[in-house]
Amino acid sequence: MKKKQELISIDQAEKLICESLKQSLPCQMPLPRCAGRVLREPVIAERQQPPFDRVMMDGIAINSAAIAAGVSKFVIAGTQAAGEPPRQLADSSSCIEIMTGAVLPGGCDTVIPVERITITAGHASLEQGLKPTAGQYIHKQGSDYLQGKVLLEPGVLIRAPEVAIIASAGMAEVSVSPELSAGVISLGDELIQAGESIAAHQIRRSNDVAVAAALEARGDISAYCYPLVDDQLVVAKQIEKVLAEHDFLVVCGGVSKGKFDFIPGLLADLGVSRVFYGVAQRPGKPFWFGVAANGKPVFALPGNPVSVLACTARYLIPGIDKMRGLSAQLAPRYPLAEAIDSNSVMGWLLAVRLVAGANGELLAVPKITNTSGDFASLAGSDGIVVLPANQQHFPAGYLASYYSWGGFV
Repeated sequence: MKKKQELISIDQAEKLICESLKQSLPCQMPLPRCAGRVLREPVIAERQQPPFDRVMMDGIAINSAAIAAGVSKFVIAGTQAAGEPPRQLADSSSCIEIMTGAVLPGGCDTVIPVERITITAGHASLEQGLKPTAGQYIHKQGSDYLQGKVLLEPGVLIRAPEVAIIASAGMAEVSVSPELSAGVISLGDELIQAGESIAAHQIRRSNDVAVAAALEARGDISAYCYPLVDDQLVVAKQIEKVLAEHDFLVVCGGVSKGKFDFIPGLLADLGVSRVFYGVAQRPGKPFWFGVAANGKPVFALPGNPVSVLACTARYLIPGIDKMRGLSAQLAPRYPLAEAIDSNSVMGWLLAVRLVAGANGELLAVPKITNTSGDFASLAGSDGIVVLPANQQHFPAGYLASYYSWGGFV
């Protein structure tokens, strides 16, 4: 008699996947093409910031000692534009017109905004009663950071702010995550591509394109779909091809316990070492994960569409983020917007929509599906939350870990 297979927990599955994956080798990329990649080297301050005492307002620069001496009308001795070497104030009865971003002229320690002065006949008069203080509207040299400071650590996602920081460090090229290539195989004689004629007993193919969309939302992943019929020889050849040409393999379908669910056995025959098979979760209990002989990971997902998307959000995307070199982070936790009951002892990968609560906090609104094939109910959802096993009631406000469908929400 065949021994019943023991299911592992959701947390165990995540741990085993992370232990099995290796970071991809980095590549050098011109800075304008780095957005969406993961930084793979530290970014060091090229020099202190600001590199000089920087003027923060258009107006005039003066020496504050003149104010103490009762001077309120200054001779305009020149103009200091941004990008020019610093001028030198000749005496405290004079001022220099300055522009935002310019170097503070020598001998000056105070900036008066243009709105607080009147200029007539080459003189600048202060607004009556104005009492400026030394150092005002001056961004002091080195006040943001000093030369040599680590501005960015490896593992951060490069977005617009990170691009600005890298540029400020003088780096025209930077070491980043390479573009990864995914092969996504979708199985089923019944699957018909959109745009093709379809019979009453057939269904539209959607799993592989959904997985590809989730992967490509990361910005540095290209996903290629391979729809196949339930022919073991054909599938075996395609798996071998994907493992030779792509960085990882995703299989949708063929991993349950039915007569035609041959993927686990086929992967074993092809030398893919099984790490685990079966997770105590719904949907997606028959989830299979392993590593090919060449070290490439294989994610074999159950064929029901909700299971595919839930496993993609919970395991595939976080796993591939580790390959990209993204720093490990705890999943954000959001309170449930309403109470919900579970009728299973297994963990629940529950689809949710994120909405703003009365105080502006994000709440997770459950999106219940009729079955694991009811993917139409996922419209408008943002991802899943994980509700742990062996708990039947989850009250409103329960904090649940959240995983997005593939974007950065």
